Amino acid sequence: AGLSRVAYQRNDLSSAARYAGQCVELCQQSGYPEFAAVGHVMVAQLQQLQGRPDKAAAAMHTADALSREHVPAARWPTWVQCVLARMRLAQGNFKQVGQFLKKHTISPGDDISYAREPLYLVLLRLYLAQGDHDSALALAQRLLGAAEATDRTGTVIEIHVLRAIAFQGKRDLVQALSTLERAIALAEPARWVRVFLDEGELMARLLLQARVHHLG
Repeated sequence: AGLSRVAYQRNDLSSAARYAGQCVELCQQSGYPEFAAVGHVMVAQLQQLQGRPDKAAAAMHTADALSREHVPAARWPTWVQCVLARMRLAQGNFKQVGQFLKKHTISPGDDISYAREPLYLVLLRLYLAQGDHDSALALAQRLLGAAEATDRTGTVIEIHVLRAIAFQGKRDLVQALSTLERAIALAEPARWVRVFLDEGELMARLLLQARVHHLG
């Protein structure tokens, strides 16, 4: 499961698919449905990237069912549900994602625990999708402080990427590029790629601007 996520972030999609398949196969032999859910959600992401929406939907359904077998507070099932919510956001299902957050009683002013952090990243993406850039930046700042305080670099990179998109939405190119440059600097040692590419056209435009300005 972990190797699949690492390979995916490095844009090594064939290895990501192989590891996800191995994860699912091992879980079928020995149980561990929570990790089987991770394997299936990775399959769903890969199928969506390859333009196979029907197969992606089937894998999403399986991951969703497996993750619901466990208590919502568990880290892996929560992560799976949040990846599925992010995929639904990309499909334009804002209402469904809003209901998902409401079910988990997510409020922007609450204390953000490590276990519930993925839920708040979904809320941050929902703000961006709705064009509420000020709320996105306020929430991102709170998330960033907690992630930096505990040296969770992967989360810090993701938050900087989302902050860059928010600044871009506010037409503040200077701040957007500065924030993006920080994300690139942190991502380069681990060779993370998909954290940028998965944000779609807005990030693609920003990366082109970064290239023009010789950043990263």
